[in-house]
Amino acid sequence: MTQTHLITAPFPELWSSVKSAVVIDGIGLDGKVFVDEPSIELKLVKSPEILCEVDDAEFANFQRDSEAVFQELIRELNRVHETKHSERYWRIVCGAWFLQFAQVWYLRWKVANKVHETFGALICPKIDVQWQELTPVTHDEASLLFATDIWNHIAYAEAYEYVSRLNRVGFSDSSGKVSV
Repeated sequence: MTQTHLITAPFPELWSSVKSAVVIDGIGLDGKVFVDEPSIELKLVKSPEILCEVDDAEFANFQRDSEAVFQELIRELNRVHETKHSERYWRIVCGAWFLQFAQVWYLRWKVANKVHETFGALICPKIDVQWQELTPVTHDEASLLFATDIWNHIAYAEAYEYVSRLNRVGFSDSSGKVSV
């Protein structure tokens, strides 16, 4: 039986020995198809088609949840730094970065969840990279970093791994659907 791999970035080492792959988007930021190997059985996932299904209610829920996480982050930052800075202070220091980070991760998770629902368990190879290499220092760096192939690869791979783990454990609601 051929094992299918999830390919999330234009790095040949991810698919060099693969026979079957599901490719998210399949086009790098340079506009080129990145898995161009005729011997690989490919299935393409188009993230814009998945993300266009996010309606106003779902986005409002995301905003509510990310705001709750941000409030917890404020408490933790004050605790760790032994300060009592106001919410306004933390919004100025890291609010814009956090909201962008949360939205990027949510959208990657949304795509990963749909991939898992559609194709089931896949092998998701990950490039070995240190988190320090992916940590932005400024908001401008974050904006640029969030658009790189390596960052998207890590985000998709981590999101898919998370969704897969939840599905293996079997968290479900009363309808029997796995929820994340």
